[in-house]
Amino acid sequence: MRIWKLILPAFLLLLCLNISAQEDDLFVYGVIKHTETLKKLDGVKVEIYQSGSLFDNLTTSASAKYEFTVPLGYNYEIKFSKDDMISKKVEFDTRNIPEEDRRGGFKSNMDMTLFDHVEGFDTSILDRPIGKAGFDEIENAITFDFDYTARVQQMIDDEFDRLDNLEEYLAKLRKEFEEEIEKGDQKMKGEKYEDALSRYEKAQSIAIELTEDDVTYAELKIAEAQEKIDEMNAGKELQAKYDGLINEGIANMKKEEYDNATDNFKDALEIFPDEKLPKDKIKEIEEILASLADKEKYDDLIKDADKLFEKEDYALSIDTYKEASDLFPKEEYPLDQISEAQRRLDELLADAANRKKLQEQYDNLITLADRNFKDKNYEDARKSYSEASTIFSDERYPKDKIEDIDKILADLAADAEVDAARDAADAEAERIEKEYQALIDSANVKFDKTELVDAKSDYEAALELKPKEKYPKSRIKRIDEMLEDLAEKADEEEDNRLAEEMKAAEEAAEAEKLERERLAEEDREKRIAEEQAEKERLAAERARTEEEERERRAKLLAGIDSSKEDEVERYYRDARDSEESSKAKKMEEKKEDYKDWLAMKADDSESARQDNLKEANNKTDKLELIHRDGNMNRESKVTQKEREKENVLNDERDFSSRGTSTRMDNLEDAGEKGDTYQRLTQNDRHRDAYIREVDRKKEDVRDSAVSARKQGDALRADNEYDVEKYKKDRAGMANTGEDIRQERIEQNGRQLDEYARYHDDITAAAGERLESSAYDKGKEKDEYLDIGKGKEKLTEANFIESEKVKRENQSFLSESERRSTNERYDRRKELFEKDSGKPKSVDDYNLPEGAEDLPEGVTENSYQINEGAMTVIERTVKIGNKVENYRKVISKTGTYYFKNNRSITETLWKNETQNIGD
Repeated sequence: MRIWKLILPAFLLLLCLNISAQEDDLFVYGVIKHTETLKKLDGVKVEIYQSGSLFDNLTTSASAKYEFTVPLGYNYEIKFSKDDMISKKVEFDTRNIPEEDRRGGFKSNMDMTLFDHVEGFDTSILDRPIGKAGFDEIENAITFDFDYTARVQQMIDDEFDRLDNLEEYLAKLRKEFEEEIEKGDQKMKGEKYEDALSRYEKAQSIAIELTEDDVTYAELKIAEAQEKIDEMNAGKELQAKYDGLINEGIANMKKEEYDNATDNFKDALEIFPDEKLPKDKIKEIEEILASLADKEKYDDLIKDADKLFEKEDYALSIDTYKEASDLFPKEEYPLDQISEAQRRLDELLADAANRKKLQEQYDNLITLADRNFKDKNYEDARKSYSEASTIFSDERYPKDKIEDIDKILADLAADAEVDAARDAADAEAERIEKEYQALIDSANVKFDKTELVDAKSDYEAALELKPKEKYPKSRIKRIDEMLEDLAEKADEEEDNRLAEEMKAAEEAAEAEKLERERLAEEDREKRIAEEQAEKERLAAERARTEEEERERRAKLLAGIDSSKEDEVERYYRDARDSEESSKAKKMEEKKEDYKDWLAMKADDSESARQDNLKEANNKTDKLELIHRDGNMNRESKVTQKEREKENVLNDERDFSSRGTSTRMDNLEDAGEKGDTYQRLTQNDRHRDAYIREVDRKKEDVRDSAVSARKQGDALRADNEYDVEKYKKDRAGMANTGEDIRQERIEQNGRQLDEYARYHDDITAAAGERLESSAYDKGKEKDEYLDIGKGKEKLTEANFIESEKVKRENQSFLSESERRSTNERYDRRKELFEKDSGKPKSVDDYNLPEGAEDLPEGVTENSYQINEGAMTVIERTVKIGNKVENYRKVISKTGTYYFKNNRSITETLWKNETQNIGD
């Protein structure tokens, strides 16, 4: 029959059952009941985890019984769980069982109890096992850690105590929460947003233990304060960046580095798009660059016009001379050449044949230009229209078409620039999102590994990319709390260690005191035993002496007459009575001494008890009292020994005196009789023996005194060493505490100095920026006034010159317009009646890439962003080739509508996405 070893958990009821199991197995079984009612629980799920992985599971029936068998050599965790009840776990560690002890296996009857789920109960307490069992080599059994189970049970009891006081605790929290919110609101009114944020965050930490509405309200307050802080910081940072770009752009203009200056002013416009200064500066640079480019362009145009003039292409040369004259209206050469070319062109037009040839050339150019315009070859079309316009400069059609082309090209360029800017912005946003998500993922992994410092660094880097994101802020705050908890835990462990050392010192002192009392008690018992032995010895000696006296009297009866016999008998009776009285007196004196000693010991005990009470308040005084008590005991013992010695000497003197007196009396009464002499001689022998005994006792007393003195000196030396050691330890602890306090004071002082320097630096920098900005603004104002004066003069000169040219060409243009009006009427009418000014048909649009599979009408999709903080409803409207994208964004701050990434109204959203069929 296999022999089983029983596991004895302290918190479970055990029963011994003869249940067989395989060799080297652990067999566990029991019944699961309700903690309060002790009613058997069915439907309890029992899960067995082997080294962290699920090994087996079962569910109890109406009998509430469970049992399972597992192999030895692993660490097991058994979890008991049921709906609406708090789960419990038990741990069995069977890994370190020697092979020779495994034979026969182990079994445990482990009854478990579960209690109902209680609202607010901190279930994390029971994330740890309620009991832990492991192999004990001494007992050759698997035993439970009783102290551990008691600690966990105490935690459960403490949690129930906390829940009992929860209402009062929550009321206190509610008051603290409302106070912090009110203080934060006051700080917001005073525009002290940082202080307000601190109050709101403290309120949020309190609200976690209240309700979700309180948490949400605190989060809204935090968001409001953070938004103000961000606006304030962003405004300061943007203003500083804007001022720097403006100053750098002006400096680059002075160095004639116009491209760099233009980039500076454009960057400044991206910060503050409504600012006039950078726009004016960009325009000024464009005018400067245009002026520089106009000279080069003027020279090229004059060369081209001269070549055309030489080739007798007067119409085109006139147009080229005009372009050059537009660049520099005051130049006389192009004006003279225009007059000469016009004169020669008029001569050519006068010739009918030449006129027909020009008309044919004009028509061909118009036809080619119209074809290119239709095919959207705008550059080629513009060139053809321009050439046609040089033939008949009074024709409006080619000029109108050129204006249309310029407008189309300008729109295309603007659209391309917008698309490029949007693509760049999208690319930057995507880059930031990828970097942010990578940092968050890295930080989460490090946080899970409790690499708190590295995780905090990643969260802070992510927060720099997206300063308004709440998640990294909350994680950073959580990490700071965890680091603070770890620091407090370390301090608490250090305090516990010091307390344990103090307790050990106190226990050592108490043990020493008990040892001294034990030695004193042994000494007292030894002394009592010695006194009892002395009493017995004296009684035996007295009995022997009486027997000898009886024998002596019997021998003397025959030779002594009756009167002498009576006299001798009376002498011996008196001597015996005197001796007995002396002995009785001596015993009474010893009894009194012993009573005095007992009273002294009682006083010493009371004094020691009072001293022990004082020891709880001051360890040093306690040890000094122990030292003083040791000296008192030693002195008391020495005094007692000296008193005993004195008593012995007094007895000796009394006995000697009595013996001499008795001997002389006997000589006088008895005469020279030989028998009397013999008796006296015998008394002398007794006296000598007693003196030797007294001398022996004197030596014993002296040895005892020396021994007591040495023992007292040793105890005093030990006490002095303990006192000095304790004083030294306390002084070291005091010095360490003072060093830490001084270090913290110095650290706080350094932080205050750094903050003061930082505040001074910020104030000085703000003043310098203000002075620099005021100086730059004044300088720019003067520059703009000078530029304005020059521009007024230039405008006036241009106006005079333009009026002159207008008057000189008025007659020519009027005549040319009149001649061509009838010929072009029908063609222009057809062109003007085209629907180019009407909205595009849906078929005129280019279907976007990827939209081929979209169904006609409205397609809707919805999703969430920013961890559910925003909900987006997206609708795509497709009609023919025309595809429009609409979005509705719902956030805590409001609802917003967009069409093709541009903001629209709610009415437009409804009309264009819901009323498609209307």
